[in-house]
Amino acid sequence: MRILGIFAETDGLDLNRHKQALRKLSANATIVSNISNETLLQKIKRLVISEVLSLDYEPPKPEPLTTQKIIDTLSDDKGWSAILVAGHGRTIEADDFTGLITISEHEEMDIDKLKNALNIASNNGLQLLIFNCCDGTGLAKKALEFGVPRVIVFREIVPNEVAANFLERFIEQFKKTKKLSSALRNAKRQLDPSYPPPIFFQKDKIPELTWEMLDKPSLFDKIREKIKKWGLFFLVVFFLALGLRSIVPPTIKIQTPPTIDLVKKLPQAIQTFCYSKADSIVNAFLSCGEKSIFDSPVLNGDFVTKKRQGMEAFGKGDFDNAEKYLQETLTAIETTKETTKAKLTSSSTLKMLNDVRVETSIFLENAKILQKVSSKPDEIKNILLIAVALPGLDPEEGYYATSRYTIQAISYLQKTHNETNSKKVLILLANDTNNAGDGNKKDNDNIVDVFNVAEEIKNRNPYAIIGHYGSRITYYAMLRYNASNPKNIPVITFSSSATEGFNVRESLKIDESLSLKNKPNLYQIISTNEGMAKKLKSYFKNKSIETEKLFVFYRDGTLYSTSFVKELGYNPSKLNRLGKKLEEKQEIDKDLDNINNDPKNKAIFLCPDAFTQSPGEEIEINNTKRILQLQQQPKYPNLLVGACNVVNAYEDASKAKNLVIVVPWSKESDTSKQYFLRREGEKKEIILNEMLSKEYSQGQQLDKREQHEQSMRMALAYDSLYVTIEALSKLNNLPLKPGEYTQVHKELVSNTFYGITGEIKFQGNNNASKQRGDTSALLMPCFGPECSFKVLPDPSNNR
Repeated sequence: MRILGIFAETDGLDLNRHKQALRKLSANATIVSNISNETLLQKIKRLVISEVLSLDYEPPKPEPLTTQKIIDTLSDDKGWSAILVAGHGRTIEADDFTGLITISEHEEMDIDKLKNALNIASNNGLQLLIFNCCDGTGLAKKALEFGVPRVIVFREIVPNEVAANFLERFIEQFKKTKKLSSALRNAKRQLDPSYPPPIFFQKDKIPELTWEMLDKPSLFDKIREKIKKWGLFFLVVFFLALGLRSIVPPTIKIQTPPTIDLVKKLPQAIQTFCYSKADSIVNAFLSCGEKSIFDSPVLNGDFVTKKRQGMEAFGKGDFDNAEKYLQETLTAIETTKETTKAKLTSSSTLKMLNDVRVETSIFLENAKILQKVSSKPDEIKNILLIAVALPGLDPEEGYYATSRYTIQAISYLQKTHNETNSKKVLILLANDTNNAGDGNKKDNDNIVDVFNVAEEIKNRNPYAIIGHYGSRITYYAMLRYNASNPKNIPVITFSSSATEGFNVRESLKIDESLSLKNKPNLYQIISTNEGMAKKLKSYFKNKSIETEKLFVFYRDGTLYSTSFVKELGYNPSKLNRLGKKLEEKQEIDKDLDNINNDPKNKAIFLCPDAFTQSPGEEIEINNTKRILQLQQQPKYPNLLVGACNVVNAYEDASKAKNLVIVVPWSKESDTSKQYFLRREGEKKEIILNEMLSKEYSQGQQLDKREQHEQSMRMALAYDSLYVTIEALSKLNNLPLKPGEYTQVHKELVSNTFYGITGEIKFQGNNNASKQRGDTSALLMPCFGPECSFKVLPDPSNNR
């Protein structure tokens, strides 16, 4: 491992902690800087001359750091594993968002000058570049263009203390977890939530960085080991950053503490809901508007400053200014889109801007509500307190797209509802991380996070909780929601949860954790795997196709795939004969022809475990395409493909003649047209199309598979909040007190709702979770304009 540290102009900065952190990563880290690297012998000499002999002594000055020296060091043909740049930096928004680094009192270097050097470093094995500085978005953007695969950078003003804390914790966590995503996530959680965390950029289609990749020995390292005993040992280190450009002197306060007197004017229910006094680390996961919980990287612009001013005002209870600055943020975002339209060439840039816009919109609606309540406390009777738990907000996480689509639908419905109704929706956003660990350690750090966040959400006393994605996360969260809980807060989930499975980590109690029964708080807006699998099984039976005659491909050890296959009636012994396990990211065998020539196999059943944003997406899609291609050959039997993400490949399936898939919901479902009309004569298609158009207002085009994913996620999120608002709006005794939530349950189970996804009526009883039926859709045996999704009734009327 060769690590390089470049310490640029350090005026006002103490970079000793940065140097010490690099030494912990590698004791032989190479440092180039303007800082004097005084040896121990030189230090003793200086002390003896100056302190003991009282003579004048001028210590040796370091060789000045120049642009050429940085270029030469970066271009070292031995290569670098990681590089840290620390000092002052800034981004220039003109000139295509370039970045500048102050390398000395008299020289500021444009990163464009490092283009060739960074390209050489990348070709020689550079894995990670860290700019530990302020305002580094331009630096990150350019570094990626120059070939650097991964970049970490601060995008706003942060004190030296925050930057040093991050570096120390990141290195500690990287050595501990061995994965960059886990290290970055854990390090962020330990930072002061008053300041925006660093953000991570990564080039497309490259693997996640692991410790082993960073520590992989080069040819130079192997030679070095052989001659190490003679003292010829060179190790190079590199790490983070840039500039703490706008580092604020200690005498200047960056953030004013909240004005408690203004917050205290709010009704107690609002104070509890939005201004909890819980541990700051836990609070970093929740926000009504006082801080951002999105880690989405963004372009620099006036909207960044405006949003921060709005959040600071929100935190102090100054809702007039919060509303003013947040509204100006939205205006500035639109201005940025217009003035930089030519540069917004990638959909990822638009997504970044949209993340800021959507979260800001929710905070703005919340500020309007609290401004009114602060002057008229009695208005609390017209406020619906709803928490929304989003499944992971780090862009590098697989579920980030689900969070983005969910919050977009939530924001749209909150705004449109509040515009025309006397009862207003106040949203508390929470990041549930969607990471329950490996399932075999109750003291697992990830599970502790899930427990703590769920406990804090419950303590905020929302009237209902929207969210949770994935079986384990729902299970662990429900343990906290239900444990010694007289509140009985209803939880409405948009997740198609797994049920039972086998070979899924034996230490996990499958029946207890994956079956969502006996959790009276839980309402599912969508069919479970159980419901979808039963519909497929019923379809097979009607077509006289025995499930035992299906050749099954499935992912052993994954909740969706194994529970789906189990619900079809398989067991491990049968699958050994009639099926095949696919290891993670394994492609279907090239000798698939032999499998299909077996007369015992009446059909093929592919049960992948990926949606469009999952890490194994491309392999799953390729496997689907591989099987679909067989359908074009007449010698093969019936072709039956199950699971949601087969839709990702359906443009290649236009010639398939006997294909059946099951998806949780599709906007193309023809039988759902009977539910087009909603209250006030509004059509559900209009609502969905409006939501879909918000994100891609610059003419960006989605491919077919992402369109399906986006519309499905947004529709389900919209309906989850919609049924909650409808149920709460029927209550006349707000605010609810702990123990009064049975009224919400009563309204949820006794009413029929009409949402985007059609008629919604919950099944279940007081001793079981409430599952919605009739939501799965089967695509009948052809593709093309004349074919469409058909919603089939649930074979079992209830669980």
